Amino acid sequence: MKKNFYKNILFVLFLVAFNTSCGIYRSKLKHSEAPFKKRNIDEYYRSAVISKFFLSEVPQWLNFSESGQCFRDLPIKFFNLRKLKGSFGLTYNEAIHFQALYNEHFRKALSKTTLKFLPLKEEEKIFFHSLEKVKAKNFLFQRPNYKVINLVWIDPIIAKNYKKGMRKLRAFLNSKKGSSGHPVLLSLCKSRYGLNKILKENKLDNQNIKVISAEMFSVFNKDDKSVPFFSLGLDLLFRKNQALNFFMLKGKKPREFDGRINVNFL
Repeated sequence: MKKNFYKNILFVLFLVAFNTSCGIYRSKLKHSEAPFKKRNIDEYYRSAVISKFFLSEVPQWLNFSESGQCFRDLPIKFFNLRKLKGSFGLTYNEAIHFQALYNEHFRKALSKTTLKFLPLKEEEKIFFHSLEKVKAKNFLFQRPNYKVINLVWIDPIIAKNYKKGMRKLRAFLNSKKGSSGHPVLLSLCKSRYGLNKILKENKLDNQNIKVISAEMFSVFNKDDKSVPFFSLGLDLLFRKNQALNFFMLKGKKPREFDGRINVNFL
């Protein structure tokens, strides 16, 4: 009888000790995990603040322009311009420049790390830094102050034969027709980096040639309507009194280039 009594006492003491130690462990675990959980929640909240402005990522195999017959040279993060305009009071022009600026800063930040993705804090920082720049009118594309602007669509020129196409482009720029206005290169596929690289490789980077790259096109047109293709309201990037001459190889003006432009052929 006594033997069983002592056994029961020992068993109860064991349970008390076990529960106490487990309680202490759970308490320590809770305190050690608390900052980690809070940090995740904060990061999720921050990403949710800006995530609603992003459009879905386009798969690489879909990064193709039928009109330009080319693939985009770099991935581009596209935005819901309608939401950007509504939330931050941006004009169409500012929203387009914001998208271009964000992609520029995002790529520069990504090139400085070995990671494939930027931390959420860094993405948010780039987002609001780009927004501040756009509000201050610090655009990547600075509108020329010339009365006549020559917009040259480069994709078809270099699509089949790059060297031959560049000779044709150079000949046009040096011609009477080509020098009648300030040259601006347009591309549905080349990034700003890609276009500037082309200019540098062909020793055209010192001629003050402006570029309008693929980062400035959107599935939201200048009337705030979503369309099943990427377009750009070219006339809204320039002053109303500037004449816009659009130069292409041949054919009909692609629907991607919207606005009051005079179509010419090289």
